[in-house]
Amino acid sequence: QWWDASDDEGSLNAHEQALLEEQLRRLTRRRVPVHYEKIFTDRRADQVRGRVRSALKEEGVVIALVFNFVDLMTHGRSESPILMEVAKDEAALRDLTRSWFERSTAYSVLKEAAARGHRVVLTTDHGSIHCRRPSTVFARRDATSNLRYKFGGDLRAEDPRTAFTTSRARDLRLPEGGLGMTYLLAYDDYFFVYPTKLREYQRRYRNSFLHGGISPEEMIVPIATLKPRPR
Repeated sequence: QWWDASDDEGSLNAHEQALLEEQLRRLTRRRVPVHYEKIFTDRRADQVRGRVRSALKEEGVVIALVFNFVDLMTHGRSESPILMEVAKDEAALRDLTRSWFERSTAYSVLKEAAARGHRVVLTTDHGSIHCRRPSTVFARRDATSNLRYKFGGDLRAEDPRTAFTTSRARDLRLPEGGLGMTYLLAYDDYFFVYPTKLREYQRRYRNSFLHGGISPEEMIVPIATLKPRPR
């Protein structure tokens, strides 16, 4: 079983390598060797590049690298007054991301791939949206904690216009949950808050960059295939 409706985002991503290998097997009807790696920091950039070079010695290998900097930054922004000030809006967040990218392991790996003549597919798993409006939800203690979506029993939004609501997992193409499970996904730039500590959470999370709801910014995923320029 790949999915368990866990509230831990890390556990939901625990099977990415196995799922990638299985998808490649289905597409090619053969086993494709995969080197999969998640990079959380640039402190060991030389080691990452060394492992990639070593993996490339295997014929037909697919190198899959996941760079988590932007995700970590947007998640941590609401907890850090300094980050909130530096990346106060979409334009500032893009500038900060570009500054990181130009000095990152990701950029150095891309340049090396181009020099060696490798094709690269560049994409992301989701976007994020600048959330400005709170939406009060009522839920039991078992509800998930994400601010853009909620799974749990007896869930409802105070204003139903702020969220997509369903009790049928198949509407979201998810495996069936437990009995009485309800699913809420925030629309537009809303974020979910509970009636308890309402003002505190409104103040804390307003203007955060969040993901998990229904908006073009989160759901339209860019993808680019990069080919080296002819020499």
